[in-house]
Amino acid sequence: MRCSTRLRTSRRSRRWPNANCSIVSCKVRRGGFCVISPARAIGRIRRAVEWIRDGNTRLRIEALCEAAGMSRANLHRHFVALTGLSPIQYHKQLRLQEARQLLLAGDLSASDVAYAVGHESPSQFSREYLRQFGAPPARDVRKLRHSIDIQVIN
Repeated sequence: MRCSTRLRTSRRSRRWPNANCSIVSCKVRRGGFCVISPARAIGRIRRAVEWIRDGNTRLRIEALCEAAGMSRANLHRHFVALTGLSPIQYHKQLRLQEARQLLLAGDLSASDVAYAVGHESPSQFSREYLRQFGAPPARDVRKLRHSIDIQVIN
């Protein structure tokens, strides 16, 4: 089945539809086509995702590019095509999910959790948490604990 999605690209690029109906492309280099295939791009993005998940609280794009074996532009383009998020957005979501789990465990305050997951300030952490989950950390944890208690009772 062919994907009907079309992206405006220069005539000097190759396009391959992938399983998610997004386009993975590779620019032509002077000596001919570069050799990155969709399968190779997926493998490299998988390495980048694993590198992010390995607990690197401070995301350095240069180190991520090196881990994936891709240039900054290729990494960003392929990462967004496959995950729907930029590497920085993906990293931020992972940190906030980890923070939510730590808050639910109940051993740490919101400030301690903010520093534990790599945020520089508790206020920035609270703003990002609110954007992600729709409630400040304390209210969100109260609501989640209440819903867990109700499920346990039923």
